Amino acid sequence: MTMTTHNGIAPFRLRRTLDGSTRDVDPLVAEHLAELETLLGRKVFSRPKASSGGASGARSNRSAAKAVAGNGAAAASSVALPLPLSLKAPLTPRRPEGTDRWEPKSLAAVMSAAKEARVEFTLGDVIDMDAVLSQLSYEFDELVERNWSSLSFDQRTVLDPAHANIRRYLLAVGYFAMDLTTALGLFNFVARNSRGAAKILEYATISAARTWIFQENLDVDYLDETDEVIKDLLEARLSTSTEAFVPAVRTVVRRHMNDGQFEKLLDKNKALFPAAYRLTLIEYLKRAPMKVTSDNVAYYIPLYVSQIAGGVDLDDQVESREQSDQDFEVDFFTDDRTLIQVNRTSVKCAAQLFYTMVLGDELQVFDAVNYFTHKYLVGQGFEITDPRLRRDLQMYVFSNQFTVTDSGSRVNRVVDRTQPAERQMFYRQVFNHGAGQVTEDVVVNDEFQRLWKVLMLESAKYLERAQISPNPTSYVSRQNVMQAVEDLQYNLSLACTGMATVMTPLIYDELDFVTRRILMHDEVRRQLAPSGGSWWKVVETLVLGMKHVRPRATVLNNKARLGHNILRAVAEYDPATFELDENFARFISDVEAFITTQSILQESLTDDLKGADGEHDTYEPDSEGSMASPQPSTREPDGSPQSGEWDF
Repeated sequence: MTMTTHNGIAPFRLRRTLDGSTRDVDPLVAEHLAELETLLGRKVFSRPKASSGGASGARSNRSAAKAVAGNGAAAASSVALPLPLSLKAPLTPRRPEGTDRWEPKSLAAVMSAAKEARVEFTLGDVIDMDAVLSQLSYEFDELVERNWSSLSFDQRTVLDPAHANIRRYLLAVGYFAMDLTTALGLFNFVARNSRGAAKILEYATISAARTWIFQENLDVDYLDETDEVIKDLLEARLSTSTEAFVPAVRTVVRRHMNDGQFEKLLDKNKALFPAAYRLTLIEYLKRAPMKVTSDNVAYYIPLYVSQIAGGVDLDDQVESREQSDQDFEVDFFTDDRTLIQVNRTSVKCAAQLFYTMVLGDELQVFDAVNYFTHKYLVGQGFEITDPRLRRDLQMYVFSNQFTVTDSGSRVNRVVDRTQPAERQMFYRQVFNHGAGQVTEDVVVNDEFQRLWKVLMLESAKYLERAQISPNPTSYVSRQNVMQAVEDLQYNLSLACTGMATVMTPLIYDELDFVTRRILMHDEVRRQLAPSGGSWWKVVETLVLGMKHVRPRATVLNNKARLGHNILRAVAEYDPATFELDENFARFISDVEAFITTQSILQESLTDDLKGADGEHDTYEPDSEGSMASPQPSTREPDGSPQSGEWDF
């Protein structure tokens, strides 16, 4: 859920997702949006003249025109800016520190250089002093609020209520430059026109990309709008999300990195590598985790030569998958009642194990790959032309091995496949899931199922109370949810230890390998899903042929993602920050979506939730130990069937 204020009222808006995960704005992008928001809020505009309803009704004096259009930022510093004329200045992306931050005649340069004065006005003041514009601004804000769910993530990032000045800037551009005089026309302009939200996105993403290149100290030309890397970044239409922004920038920039610096380093170290490896070494050096210099190149060359000689391919993935915390640090926190030691990394490990458990064994991705290799490769005459796919299959099928890219050194290594019995044993140790055999030394986590159900039930109660409360942020207590999170955090920090922390990354690495290198491969998708579609369709085809039952692949994917997100939030739980609106909203929305997802997989789930009330505090775990939502032990009223809908 997201809290926004409108006329002094904070509506309750759930932060929902379609793919099972919530996204955050990349910090660099957020930083440049915040800077632009501050610039557009400066007190540098002159008092508006009487409006006649459009751009034709506003005129600027000659000195201001010279400031904006002629002498640029330097002249603008001595005179108040007329709003309509200021909008003609282009909004060009920012450059990194140590350079001219903006193009001299750009809007940001003019706004930055202009001197604030007590007799001048902000952009919001100018709009509020015009009756027509003020009413239009109010109607536009209401239209954005009503259509919030139809906007893309990037558009919502730009139009976030925290960016009030950016909203007003877009409103002014549509009104003065485009002669739009209706709220609907302005909304369509902002959402669809290249001068609307897309222009703000271009400013923020290119500015952030330049900052990232500067911080990484990469050898590319990126300061001018005509540089090839900037053109390619614009064509890439960068997303503002944390997950997508840096990987996309890295992919584009990598194509433009100059080879000259690596050529010189290799020339000075010719004795360390065969001449035939030269071009491949350059590609490896480009992907080094740290900047390669004359001081450390002698370390990297032998490392990469051994990889090339061993036949391990250079990984071309844009971004390595998110890694769990491999340092296994122990973080302690103090509860008001007792001193409790919580290993947050163990809980993060449990989150990763849950993700692999649902996709790998509940969706049966591992079994599907085995079925594919035995059924299609042996009996169906499956055609394989890509040598890399052929090597991957040879290694996985005949040698029972696969390759893993180390997240720190970026070195590829070969490891053995995990066995189903091993995976099932750790699922029981951490989640008490399934019926896998365990050794005498393994302690099964019998408490997990009960604690998980308590968390689901308390979250569902909170959602129900919040929906009927006039002010959920003040009148609905979050303490029961927080207590359930604390209990689950402590439980998993004790249960997910020992060999579980060793095996979990290996299980995930194998899942990542079979998914990305086999099931996502174009040849596999083309032959198993000829009508088109994602790799989920490949999995559905394989499981359907194997079990004669079509799996709910996308639903299980949502369950895996949402469950992982919930457990990651449990791992990072801190009473001081968890209760903040944004953090709590993200968590409770994930739980609400998980309950909905689980109800699809288990038809009786919503009936159990609907029948729960505050008088029942005892919960019994499922006999099968599945990670379902709560099923409290309660009796139904005589003759009254439970409802089939959960009213969120």
